[in-house]
Amino acid sequence: SNATGNSGIYLQQLDPASGLPVGSAVKAPQSEGVSNATAPPLACAASCRVVYRIDARLLGQTRNRIVTWAPGEAAPTLVSTPSF
Repeated sequence: SNATGNSGIYLQQLDPASGLPVGSAVKAPQSEGVSNATAPPLACAASCRVVYRIDARLLGQTRNRIVTWAPGEAAPTLVSTPSF
């Protein structure tokens, strides 16, 4: 989503038989940021895991973080802290 106040990566489970949404969309923690808001839609099977960049400015830090997260997890898991 790039909607004001709701930017970030959202995951929405779909019923494989009907294609209709199941439950509510879930926002990936700390996924705000311009580059995340322009990510293409993803389709997953029974479970889904995303990898995304957390903008260092959102955390008051100087280095971005690459993280992975799946719905149901309390927080993202750090993968890397690249120098960009």
